[in-house]
Amino acid sequence: DDKTFSILRGGTQADGFFSGIQLFDELIPTLIEEKITDIVCTSGSGGTAISLALANRIWYENSQNKCNVPEIKMHGVRIWGDNNDGQRILKHEMESLDLDHNKYSDIITYHDDYCRAGYGISNKKIEDLILSSMKHTGVALCTTYTGKTAQGMVDMALNSPEKFKGKNVMLIHTGGIPGLWGDDQLHRAVRKEMEESVRIQ
Repeated sequence: DDKTFSILRGGTQADGFFSGIQLFDELIPTLIEEKITDIVCTSGSGGTAISLALANRIWYENSQNKCNVPEIKMHGVRIWGDNNDGQRILKHEMESLDLDHNKYSDIITYHDDYCRAGYGISNKKIEDLILSSMKHTGVALCTTYTGKTAQGMVDMALNSPEKFKGKNVMLIHTGGIPGLWGDDQLHRAVRKEMEESVRIQ
């Protein structure tokens, strides 16, 4: 039988969490091989970052004696709102999964210094990083989600080195290419870059 499912913003709902848990499960061999200590992920509606953080805690609790690895530290870069919004969403989602929020309240650290002017609003630092990533790595980032998160990660590494010093950090790229098509801020930055390149020639 065909069934219709209602999906909340960002898929942040109890049954949506299993996709994040499955993603984390697929990452485990890489996490072990690369000795990943920290994971940075976009935190908007919250589902992706929280589900990865929950999977990380469950994996650690069930494998710490077998793998002899420390618990990975999860970082959620807020792209709207503040850290209180992140904690409020975390509490709501733990309760929706019938889990004790007090037990899982520390599974993720939120960073709200990078919301800047608000959701969907870019700035030169974000756009410069996006253009550099495209030119030098081929990895496409957007101005609303992945670019803002990557810029937050880079800023922490440069300006708060104690956070990541001696660490192996993984950025979760939450995609996707179709989002770039309507990213007017990215298009403007690319156009400006092309115009400047022509002037230099």
